[in-house]
Amino acid sequence: MTAFLLLSISALFFSLPLYYPDLYFLSWFALFPFLIVQFKAIDQPLNRIFIQGTVWGFLLACFSVNFLYYPLQIYTNFKLLVLLLILMLLFILLTIVYGLFFLFYYFLTFRILKLKEQFNPYLFAVSWVIFEFIRYHLFFFFPFLNPAYTQASCKFMVQLAGLGGIWSLTLAVILINALFFKFYLKQQKRDLLAILLVFLLIFSYGSFNLEKYKPAEFAINQTSLKDFRPKKLIKVGLITSRIRQSDKWRADQINNNFNLITMAAEKLNSADLIITPETALTIDLNKDNYFQQKFLTLVKENFAFPLQVGSLASQNNLTGNQYFNSIFLIDSAGQFLDRYNKVKLVYGGEYFPLERILNKVFSEFNFNSLAEGDEIKIFNYNNLQWKTVICSEILYPDFVKKQAAQVQFIVNETNEAWFANSRLLKNIMWQASVLRAVENRKIVIKTGNLAYSGIIYPDGSYQKVSDINNYHLLKFWVKK
Repeated sequence: MTAFLLLSISALFFSLPLYYPDLYFLSWFALFPFLIVQFKAIDQPLNRIFIQGTVWGFLLACFSVNFLYYPLQIYTNFKLLVLLLILMLLFILLTIVYGLFFLFYYFLTFRILKLKEQFNPYLFAVSWVIFEFIRYHLFFFFPFLNPAYTQASCKFMVQLAGLGGIWSLTLAVILINALFFKFYLKQQKRDLLAILLVFLLIFSYGSFNLEKYKPAEFAINQTSLKDFRPKKLIKVGLITSRIRQSDKWRADQINNNFNLITMAAEKLNSADLIITPETALTIDLNKDNYFQQKFLTLVKENFAFPLQVGSLASQNNLTGNQYFNSIFLIDSAGQFLDRYNKVKLVYGGEYFPLERILNKVFSEFNFNSLAEGDEIKIFNYNNLQWKTVICSEILYPDFVKKQAAQVQFIVNETNEAWFANSRLLKNIMWQASVLRAVENRKIVIKTGNLAYSGIIYPDGSYQKVSDINNYHLLKFWVKK
């Protein structure tokens, strides 16, 4: 019972910064209770090492990704007990790798290398980063549980993302945990000095980059403009919404969506570009001729600037009933300028493996996968270049980084209503946007439905907009 309590406390401390980002410091000690259970004695049976590691991973998933309950409930309408059993099975399958990792590390340390020291913090931290890298690519459909995201609100720590992405941040978080545990075991001054040195290096590197990428270089409301190289002032209008998923796809919502978007022409009349949430239009903007013409006419009559709008839409050059999660760029004449189709689909939501088998076994649900986009698009307009990633694509650092060097800012459009206004999910999506801004040293603009929206600067600082209003004007500088 004591061991389970310590494992629970450890997993909880790692998860709390996802709920309350200002508690990021808890992640520096979160592994401490777990390491006491796992490594205080070097003669533990291997099966116990495996079970304890798996239980810890399972608890971490329960605390950190329980929002997966909501889309599962909306889509299947299963009873509560059935949903919980499905989630428990899913979490076990996804977190067995934690048990395997700790089993491997224990075997490597004490059986292969036969280290004299009871615990080597540096080997442990490096091994964890390698494990996270393998897990990220092995479970590519599940980009959660990485400790790096707990540091999104620590202005010094998050700068490490600009050095090596989530991997350098993960290394720092795990190394701090490991050094604290080593000091607990040995009570040696050199371990305490190592902890202080790590924090000093992080603070120094963070301070340097906070000065280098200070918001005054980008934010229009700052007065420290003396260092400016030639820059261009950009005004981007955001449309945000609070539409429940159960209401979003009703037929009477179509005209409401049209009105919401059309009013932006007046509310955001000084914008250079207006951006909507993901699937802001619940029509096929490619094939539904009546609503397509109606909407494009509204754009032509009301807008004096381009509009970037989301829609589930077909594509003319394809046969069959295939739909994409798409973003369209439309000019003030009501003409399509460009289109981006989401490349990285959500497994179990936008893409269903073994779809035919699922439909035979669960015929009442009619599983239908969206089509997968096949290329990254860089939108260009009026000497501006920006990259758009749709919803969950922001969770994939390597995907966001592709061609990011070519653009002046990155846009993330989301519909998070699938998760029933979950604070946890909204925080994770925002924290991911913060890390993507720092990793690429680019401004990230986020707008969504039932989501946190706003602007994140290249140093990780940000300005959220109030969800009380639907229309928001962001002003910032970009290099010419």
